[in-house]
Amino acid sequence: MKKRNKKEQPIKCIVYLSTEGDIGHVMQREERQLQYISQYANGNHIEICKVQRRNIMGQMVVNKHFDTMVEMVRQGFADGILIANMRLLAVDEEDACRKIGKISKAGGAIYSVDDGKLSFGFKEVSRGKRIGK
Repeated sequence: MKKRNKKEQPIKCIVYLSTEGDIGHVMQREERQLQYISQYANGNHIEICKVQRRNIMGQMVVNKHFDTMVEMVRQGFADGILIANMRLLAVDEEDACRKIGKISKAGGAIYSVDDGKLSFGFKEVSRGKRIGK
């Protein structure tokens, strides 16, 4: 039997750069973070299709950026979001779960360099018939 050499399509991701610190060093930190994320992407068959920067904006702007990225995933522009660490995107575990759920519902996943692939894969529940009746 002959093996077919299938070439897998890379996972297209939007990179979200988010660092903490003073305004004078944000660009340097984000560039180092981009290098760190790019190395991970190269080793894990991930294609970077867009880079979104937080700069020094607050959590409200981060949430708006996130909603924009979710919509891009929903429209098929990307397969997910690539970040260095989930704590730079979410304020706590509850916020992280909510964001993972949003991106999963849109058909994508969050890929974290430190944590791996973050997604929920619930099976569809039939709402028409009740069991036992």
